[in-house]
Amino acid sequence: HTTTGLKRAAVEAAASSDKIQEAVVEKGIEVVGNAIDKQIANIEGAQNKSEAFLNKRIKLDISPEKGWSNEDMFVPPGYHLNAEIDSEGEKAEKNEQGGPVYAYPAGIGTTMMNGCWGTGYKPGDPCYQSLEVLTACQNMIDGAAFIGVGFDGRGKYSPESRKMSIIQRSCGGRQYYDNFQVPDTMNVHGIYETSSTMQIFSSRREYQGYLQTEAGVSGSYFGFYAGVKSAYGMSFSSNQQTNLAVFDIDVDRYEIFKDELKPQDLSRAFLHEFMSLPESYFQPGAPAKFNDFISRWGTHYIKSAKFGGQLEIRKLQNGISTSSKEEFAVEAEMEYKGLFASAGAYSSTKSGTQNKSEQKFMSTSVQALGGSQRIAAAVTDLYAPTFKSTLVEWLDSIDNYPKAFKFLMGSITDLVDFRAADLFPDEAINWGCEANSQNLVKEESTGKYYYNRTVTGGINKTYCDFASRDELEIKLKQRRTSLKAAIEAYMEEGPILATEMNLQAGDGGCETQDLEGSLAIPRWDDIVSQQNVFHVIFDMDVELRGSRNKIPKSMSRLVERK
Repeated sequence: HTTTGLKRAAVEAAASSDKIQEAVVEKGIEVVGNAIDKQIANIEGAQNKSEAFLNKRIKLDISPEKGWSNEDMFVPPGYHLNAEIDSEGEKAEKNEQGGPVYAYPAGIGTTMMNGCWGTGYKPGDPCYQSLEVLTACQNMIDGAAFIGVGFDGRGKYSPESRKMSIIQRSCGGRQYYDNFQVPDTMNVHGIYETSSTMQIFSSRREYQGYLQTEAGVSGSYFGFYAGVKSAYGMSFSSNQQTNLAVFDIDVDRYEIFKDELKPQDLSRAFLHEFMSLPESYFQPGAPAKFNDFISRWGTHYIKSAKFGGQLEIRKLQNGISTSSKEEFAVEAEMEYKGLFASAGAYSSTKSGTQNKSEQKFMSTSVQALGGSQRIAAAVTDLYAPTFKSTLVEWLDSIDNYPKAFKFLMGSITDLVDFRAADLFPDEAINWGCEANSQNLVKEESTGKYYYNRTVTGGINKTYCDFASRDELEIKLKQRRTSLKAAIEAYMEEGPILATEMNLQAGDGGCETQDLEGSLAIPRWDDIVSQQNVFHVIFDMDVELRGSRNKIPKSMSRLVERK
């Protein structure tokens, strides 16, 4: 098809919708046409069209505007139409391009003790024996780079909330699926299943719980906060009732699982940053460092994911008085069925009368993940009779353009729950800090341990990050505990902004210990003198009773001794 033909098809589809008021059709067509024009221009200038659309997300929002009516005038409500085509995967794709994949012959624990986080070590250097380069993946299956990435637990249940890659991926075992390499620590299971479901939610909390169940996580009240906000909108009123209907068409093609993760499977960059974290979350400046770590690596990681395509249609109904959950379910189901009828037919049945005044507003949101770029036409043709045929074409294209749409997650703190047996090999280490443990000297100025190593031309002072395996294990547990506290704070309070400042609490009694002048605490001799007048305030839980008089629990008096 030509560029002009695609644009004309989208324009005609939008014009055929009887849902959009005539007053805003021209503006809506202009928005849709411009979005498609821009996207087609981007595709034509790309070298690889299929890969360019692998990470595309196309979204159309149709929101009704309010009308106005009185005895002698009527203004019909309009519709706000907005089309978005973005590429949330492009930013994360940069993070997937890591360096070589490494193995640790002496165990990752030895690397931690000696601080061997660099590269290019020369023979004779203790860290020269700490690394071996493994076979990197060259033609990896689509989606393997998504497994093992970090994820923002406050974000959306969508690939766009992913963070940097936490694991290494090597392909030395020569595993293949459909002629694509499968990383050694992953397994692929073919599914080839298509399903459609509709879920009805009567509250934000109910929808949030559904997302958490889908992801295999639970806990924080703010989990998937961004996803709920995207579905329900920014504003919230206790006087309004809200119903949400979510209709999904899921096309599963295969699922990728991550085997049990061991310390040596983790990215060196991730391990290095984790080992650089403060030991305590409550140290001065520590919250900002943990917040920076979470912003880069996330709060969770992806354990497994289903790849294929998904078309999701969300209908949000809100107002002062809305339908019950059961009534809304019937209404939404009939409208969804109308989308897939041969002529786009829609039918409804209503009976009875209502004496109450109702104000209802319905908005529709469509999102497509995976599949060919032709789904852009389906999104703009949502209410047109051609929607069904365009949908069939998109379903046929999913095999060529799969994308993750359902995934399970685990806490990032589980990855750093190291066992001593996984950190070190069974055989003794004959180099580095552990081999020289008896010769370690503590430097008074820095508190670090070091040993002297003979090199050409003299003696070299070589520092150790940890003096023993026991010390390493203790420090790892402290950092993991602090990271858990940081994640809990992040999930409840959100990220720490650069403009925020925390003031540490003072010691007990600090409110009065430095008061001077007229604000100083008076001494008893000053109170009983005849030259001063004092303002005495009683603020007590109960009144004071004497033999003759009583003092109310709340009383204020000016006192002068005579």
